[in-house]
Amino acid sequence: MRKKSQLSPLEKEILQSYVDHCLSIYEVQKVDLGKGVEIKDIFDGGVYYIWDGDASKNLYKWDLVYTGILKVRDLYFFSGMPLTTIPLKLRHFIEGNIGEFFQEQKEDYTSLEHYLRKASAEILALIENASLHLQRPPFPFQTKVSPQFITTVHWRIKDPVIFSRDLQQSHLLTDEAVQRMGKPGRTKTRYVSFDGRDFNVLLGSVVRRMLISDLETLVAECESLEQAKKMRVLFGQRFGHVLKYRMMVCRKLDPAIAYSPEASPEAVEGARESNGEEPRKEEATRKYENWVNEKIPDIGNVTPREAVKTPEGRNKILELLKEFENQNEKVIRRGLKNAEKLVFPLEKVKRELGL
Repeated sequence: MRKKSQLSPLEKEILQSYVDHCLSIYEVQKVDLGKGVEIKDIFDGGVYYIWDGDASKNLYKWDLVYTGILKVRDLYFFSGMPLTTIPLKLRHFIEGNIGEFFQEQKEDYTSLEHYLRKASAEILALIENASLHLQRPPFPFQTKVSPQFITTVHWRIKDPVIFSRDLQQSHLLTDEAVQRMGKPGRTKTRYVSFDGRDFNVLLGSVVRRMLISDLETLVAECESLEQAKKMRVLFGQRFGHVLKYRMMVCRKLDPAIAYSPEASPEAVEGARESNGEEPRKEEATRKYENWVNEKIPDIGNVTPREAVKTPEGRNKILELLKEFENQNEKVIRRGLKNAEKLVFPLEKVKRELGL
């Protein structure tokens, strides 16, 4: 091992950066696609611009990440460990527990930063366990087919042209469905959806509807968790080279959707109607017209208008609106909606509440 005196100035700078910056939780303030992200340390308020094109494609505004940073020649980069994304709903739980852990062991640490630096394994375990508990399917025993439940499997299509070609050649779709897709990479519409009539026996046994977006998104709708797992395995084996698995979502359907044979995956996801056309915005937003005057359980069962009158309530409203904005950005960038069709009037609500 070389002595410190033998290290180059750049190597010394990198080592010093590891000393100056510990693993912490950062909130994404801004995303420049293909370039980088601006992040803010939720503990000390430090703001940094991270140069990372790949991360900018996978992070969204207001995301929370547990990671380290590295400063090299006045530029900042992610470093120390792979990015660990924290569900926004867990922010106060994680932040509060870290504060409690530090207070309980305060005699062993000189500061919160010292604790963050030394207890990274403990903090990571807390984050992973909390995230796992939160993301468990809400209906874990619903393994059999039921019209009251739905499970959707989500993938990112790494290469839409190759995936379209391979899917057409897989014999998983009927000839009519293949013809409707058109030439790979040249779909006539923004979305291509399929239902039971479009699948062969193998695929039809595990999925009832499927949506392919030319914006690199694939969503499969299954009638049970068991079917969804089979679907994930099937497509992983057939198309793993061009698909990246994202998540599996289990939910109980609204009765109007659950018993409607015409309901599409888009309708279930609240994004589109089964004919591929998005609902009229003015109709979809009608239910939110009086949102600021309705009691919201997530902020203590008070109205947003009442909540903003206190510092604590104001913070709760801001956190809730951050969740909405974060969700909006995700569905836009994943191709599930476009900005003109977002139904929750985020900016209007902010203006009404003076935020």
